[in-house]
Amino acid sequence: MKYLSILLTLLFVVQGYSQDKERDVLIVNRIDEKIIRAFEYENDSLVDQSFLVEEFDEYGNLVRFKINNLDGTLKKETNYEFSEDGSTKFGKSFDEKGDLKYSINTVKNKKNRSIELFQISAEGDTLVHQKWIRDRNFNDSILYRITHGKRSVDQKWSYNKDGELISNSRYNTSGIRTFHKVFTYQKKGNCIKRFENGEKLDCYECNEVNEKTSFNLKNSTGYLYGIKLKFEKGGRTKETFLPNGLADKTEYFSKNNKLLAKIEYSYVIKNN
Repeated sequence: MKYLSILLTLLFVVQGYSQDKERDVLIVNRIDEKIIRAFEYENDSLVDQSFLVEEFDEYGNLVRFKINNLDGTLKKETNYEFSEDGSTKFGKSFDEKGDLKYSINTVKNKKNRSIELFQISAEGDTLVHQKWIRDRNFNDSILYRITHGKRSVDQKWSYNKDGELISNSRYNTSGIRTFHKVFTYQKKGNCIKRFENGEKLDCYECNEVNEKTSFNLKNSTGYLYGIKLKFEKGGRTKETFLPNGLADKTEYFSKNNKLLAKIEYSYVIKNN
């Protein structure tokens, strides 16, 4: 499950606003495929890499996600289909043998601005059932967990007039709040700092034309596109974009400016 876990699946679904924005860019540029190559480095040496392909329909919807071996042969594939009105996405994940691993169905309701997700095992058992409610600006507002038909709050978010996150709360299955953070912002030039509970610096970013740099404030690790990402305190993450708005590459640097990982993107344009 290095490439795709239940947790990562849910995190990707939550990023509603960023997905909608990317979809618009894909439509305008008539993108058929996004080719992703990811590289992980240690002591200036390449230690891991991956090769993935995302395929899109004319509406910018992801219809196929392929994890390839480095020689281009297929390793794993996830296919997505949509209902006639486009409100429901049906996804199926297969292993290298072509056997079904699980299904992921996502239902969008534009009227009440909700997104509902079901993750179903190959045997038909519901592994995950969650529902997001989004505000009028389509930012995630409330996340519910649903177990045996009973709904309970999992997370809540609120935003300022600029669409910036100003609070986040999490709750246990008994409805007791176990986590709460309040965020404030300080802007100077093309840079912005976000503070947690009015004191701790939580996020620091600077934006240039076709470039965004995020500064790492603590040590942490994560996984994306099959490689391990190391976020070293004092290091930075640099995202570069093409003039047409498409992502070009993302580079992850240590505090000593050594390259720790890199993700490169290339694209195939639709023929008609």
